[in-house]
Amino acid sequence: MDSIANWQDLAVYALIGLILLFVIYRIARRKKSDTGCTACAGQTNTQHSSTKQQESILRVRNMHCENCENTVTRALHHVEGITSVKASHQEGTVTILYNGEPKVLLAAREKLEIIGFPAEH
Repeated sequence: MDSIANWQDLAVYALIGLILLFVIYRIARRKKSDTGCTACAGQTNTQHSSTKQQESILRVRNMHCENCENTVTRALHHVEGITSVKASHQEGTVTILYNGEPKVLLAAREKLEIIGFPAEH
């Protein structure tokens, strides 16, 4: 009976070890932009930018509540080159501060289209 208990204990410890290894692996592979820290994302986006920061206001459809605002804000924070996002469902707009490159504005509009909030400049 003791040998069975020892094998069961060993199996439990092995499983715990595998879980810990998996967690460490996932943390090590996490990208800086995956941290959700908008302050860090803003720093990395502006450090390599040689163009001047610009503000743009996009008219966004399908934003009905604060939840929609949060969804739009989170999505746009992951677009490289965008440093600040302010969404307003009352006005139906999102104001972004970005590095001035036209491709960033295009990427923002594409991202909004993908998540169900079509935008126009």
